[in-house]
Amino acid sequence: MSKLANEPDSAAHKKEAFRLLVKNTLERRLFYIPSFKIYGGVAGLYDYGPWGCAVETNLINLWRQVSRFLEKKSNRNFETEEKS
Repeated sequence: MSKLANEPDSAAHKKEAFRLLVKNTLERRLFYIPSFKIYGGVAGLYDYGPWGCAVETNLINLWRQVSRFLEKKSNRNFETEEKS
């Protein structure tokens, strides 16, 4: 490791501090919470809180809209190529 990476004001240290701040805020506001956090157990599994479910739903709806748009666009291109 370089000497700068060990200093508290390094970019890596700031990035890690920001990541922990965001993670703690999301958990505290119940966007997501590690499963079995209360009882201990399996790591790596997460449950979504009400706000996390809303974000997930919005992302899925956006993905569907984009997929439909791209499908319609590709069908239009195919139809115009056939007529030529």
